[in-house]
Amino acid sequence: MGRGLVLAAAGVALGAAGARLLTGLMQAMPNDVKPTDATVFVGTAATVLAVAVAASYLPARNAGRVDPVVVLRDT
Repeated sequence: MGRGLVLAAAGVALGAAGARLLTGLMQAMPNDVKPTDATVFVGTAATVLAVAVAASYLPARNAGRVDPVVVLRDT
């Protein structure tokens, strides 16, 4: 689960840096939200990390429920 979270954090950091660099392109969009709005950046990062936690936790939980003896016997 730790590896998945490290990859997700790295992806969020790279994505936020890239988005910050490309805010000039978003200036022309007719939105009520400024391209440099911190709430949008933090909300998006939190959502991506929450999905990554769920995507890492669920398979780890299922793998932890399996009896190792049964797995080794079946292979």
